[in-house]
Formats: sequence, C-alpha cells, structure tokens
Amino acid sequence: MQSQVTEIDNREIEWASPQEILTRATVPWLWDAYDRIRPSVRSIAADSEHGAAYLSIRALEVIRDQAAILAQEPGDTGDELQALGDRLCESRPSMAVLHNRVKRVLSEGMTTKEILQRVNKEIQQAVSAQKKAATTAVEAISPNTILTHSRSDTVNTTIQMNKPQQLYVAESRPEREGIKVAEDIKSVNTVTVHTDAALAHVLSKYTVDAVLVGADTILRDGSVVNKTGTRTLAIAAFAEDTPVYVVSAADKITGKTAVSLEHGETSAIYNGKRDINVLNPVFDVTPAKYITQYLTDKGVFTPDEINEVTPDNC
Repeated sequence: MQSQVTEIDNREIEWASPQEILTRATVPWLWDAYDRIRPSVRSIAADSEHGAAYLSIRALEVIRDQAAILAQEPGDTGDELQALGDRLCESRPSMAVLHNRVKRVLSEGMTTKEILQRVNKEIQQAVSAQKKAATTAVEAISPNTILTHSRSDTVNTTIQMNKPQQLYVAESRPEREGIKVAEDIKSVNTVTVHTDAALAHVLSKYTVDAVLVGADTILRDGSVVNKTGTRTLAIAAFAEDTPVYVVSAADKITGKTAVSLEHGETSAIYNGKRDINVLNPVFDVTPAKYITQYLTDKGVFTPDEINEVTPDNC
C-alpha cells in the first residue's frame, strides 16, 4: 500500500490578544465564540476560587475587550469605559489591587483607543509584578518548611521556585481553595493539607520555618486584608515565634485605613431548616504587628516601612 504524505502548512504562528479578532481576518464567528467565555463583571464578582492578583488582571481584560469593541465605533469618548471601571471596582470592594489597576488605566479625558493602549501595557506590568514579588521572596527567604492558607498565585509561584521540603496547607473553608493549592504544587517533597481549625496545632506540634500568605489589600497602617482565617493563622504563628511573610505586588497597597469586607453565601455554611443567623465573612484583617515582612515587587519592607510605599500613579 502506498503511504500518503500529509502536507504541513509551515506559516508563522503569532500569539495575539483576543482584541485582534476584531481587526484581523479570522475564521467566521470567532469573536462570537470568544464573547461567550470572556471575563465579565459578573464572573469576577462570582469568582471565589482565585486571588486578587488574578482577578485584577481579569478585570483589566474586561476593559480591554470592551475598549476593543468601542474603538470600532467613531466618536466614542471613553465614558462607557469609566462606568464599566466603576462597576468592576464595586464588584470586589475588598481588593485594592483591582481598584488601583482599573483606575490607573481609566484617567479622565482619555479616548477609547488611548485606554486600549494603556490597558494592554498594564496587563503586561501586572503579570511582571507578580513574578518580581515571587523573586523577591525567594531571594529574601529560603525556608525548608512552609505553611500557607487560601490561594495566592504569587505565593504559589514563590513556593514552586523555593522548593521547600515540606508544605502545610490549610484547606481554607468554606470554598476549600487550599485543596487546589495542595494538588497543584509540584516542587515540594511532602505536601500536607489540614483543617483550618488545626492551624495553631500544626504550628505548635510541627516545625514550620515560615508562614507565607498573600494579600487582597494592604492598608495604610500595614494591616492585611486576606481570606478569613489569615488573622487566626498570624496570631497563632506569633505565639510560636514563627515569622509571617506577606508576598504581594505593591499594587495591593492602598492609602485607605479600611475597606468594605465581602461576605459569601450563607448557604455555604448552613442550609438547614432552622431560622438561625449565619456569618460567612470572605475576608478578615490581620494587624501589622503580626507581620514580619512584606515581600513585594518593589523590595522587602517591614511593618514600619510599608506605609511609605505607594503604587505607581495611584
């Protein structure tokens, strides 16, 4: 039997952001397909799995995609994007990094095309900041045993780069983000997941060199807004003389003294028949006195120094 030879098309392959679908020749209905899955205000508001850095980039993508659509229309002033930015910020009131990055790309008086150029640059800088923060952490500390709580892409990157011998992960109820973290970490010899209630027990019973957590917001006084349970963890670590490091992009710093803390669905805690009150706070606030250092893309800071750091152009 004569074998058939398949001809391979060797044309260049180039990565392009989804907005390019609107300006290039593509297969039919490609934008319609992307439109069904692209991030939105609703999807960002409902996301209980990812951290603030991830969601801030998704928020920028929402602005990018809408700017790309509006840029095709003559005479657009960018006002619609300003309103979109307000809705994005309102969707996650506890996340300063989302607010800082959204506001930075939506300066008053900018045209849609100018916003589109700026938001593409901001997305690249946001990804770079996360990597720089992780690199700062790896250069500053090298613990053999780490304990972490909740899910932070920056912390996960740090752990992957640091390659400790042992990692303890709190399951982080009610969404249990810690389980996904434990499953995803590949560079650690031993990964142990445990209940949130066991945080103090683990710190007192086993050797833990460092606690690493992310941040959704760092307030002016150095207090850290993060997944509920972070405060409990930091207090327990303080009692055991275990250092607590916050690994975060500097964009998570805000000049505010407080933020509105989000609450999750009560059914995640109790869905029974009795008429009882239910509390399901998504975030808590950890005072700066329980933080050893902040490891950021702009360097290493102590609680006394962090209030002097200001995100660029914010």
